[in-house]
Amino acid sequence: MNKLMLMTEEFPQLQADVDALLNSFDTRYESKGYYLTDSGKQEIAKDMNTVHDGIAKITEKYLALKGTGVNRDKLLQAIENAKPLLSEKDLYTVESFTAFEAAYQEAEKALKDANSTQEDLDKAADALVNTQKALVKVDKDPSAPNENPSDKPSVDHSDDVGTGDYTNLTVAFTVLGISAIGGYILYRKRKAMTNQE
Repeated sequence: MNKLMLMTEEFPQLQADVDALLNSFDTRYESKGYYLTDSGKQEIAKDMNTVHDGIAKITEKYLALKGTGVNRDKLLQAIENAKPLLSEKDLYTVESFTAFEAAYQEAEKALKDANSTQEDLDKAADALVNTQKALVKVDKDPSAPNENPSDKPSVDHSDDVGTGDYTNLTVAFTVLGISAIGGYILYRKRKAMTNQE
């Protein structure tokens, strides 16, 4: 499954194929108590073949996309930079934000389209960057200068921890829990030894 995750990160248009594969089989199998029945074993074998074939087909699509020679990095970066502004609709004029939002949607569409050429991807990225630069803030105070979001220095979020990434916390709490259990066991043994003396 890690292979599928890596492929969909690079080519998001493969996500629909991965979802279809994951929804193509049932994870409940006929069993008696803790043991699978023969029909349950047959269902698992059939589903494993389905998964194997599905991964092979997705891998073929991935390699075909990889072989087209298109580079999606510029468009991915433009989308990543623009995404936070989508929640700030009220800060910009309707006209400028509508153009920005349309460019954002077109950029995502081009990114997911397996038939997008390098020219299509670059045009979508440029349009998104240009509409972002053209955003006009709503004047709440007429005497305040008009700030353009593209004038602000861009922040590199590539090293940020992703939303929902609790790996470091999980490790820390696991070590803490094991240490607490070990300490408790040691405490009980010492107490038992002093009671025996």
